[in-house]
Amino acid sequence: MHTLDDFDIRILKTLDTDGRMAYSAIATEMGVSNTMVHQRISRLSDQGILEGTKPVLNEKKLGYDWGAFTGISLEKD
Repeated sequence: MHTLDDFDIRILKTLDTDGRMAYSAIATEMGVSNTMVHQRISRLSDQGILEGTKPVLNEKKLGYDWGAFTGISLEKD
């Protein structure tokens, strides 16, 4: 179990809203240094709390009326 402090939580909430936000913008918003934000995000990544970045697509804006996901599970006998 990882312990998150208020700064970690604020950083995670900010990244959840806009994952492309610059570290400097996060730092300014939080009133801390860029270095602190960079170190925190690196630590959260190293601990596996942050696992990369991924785009969230809006299917309707891409011209689709609906979307579907299919999952396959394989088991070895």
